Amino acid sequence: MYPVVGLRTVEVMSRCRVSALGMDAGRTLLFDRARVIDAADAAGIAIEAFPLETIGAAERPVTQGKQ
Repeated sequence: MYPVVGLRTVEVMSRCRVSALGMDAGRTLLFDRARVIDAADAAGIAIEAFPLETIGAAERPVTQGKQ
C-alpha cells in the first residue's frame, strides 16, 4: 500500500495551517498533479519528494517480513 496525495490532502493541510509536505519519491501516489501543485502554491504549501536513499536507515520503513 502506498500513501496517496490529492486535492483533499492540500485542502486539509491548508485548513490546519501546514506549510510543507514531504513524501517518498516513487512510493507516493499523487493524483491530479497539476491541480494539486496549483492548490499548494495558492495555499503557500511547499511539496518536496525525497528519494528513499536520502532517508536515514533509522527512518526507513521496514519491508513486511524483513528487518
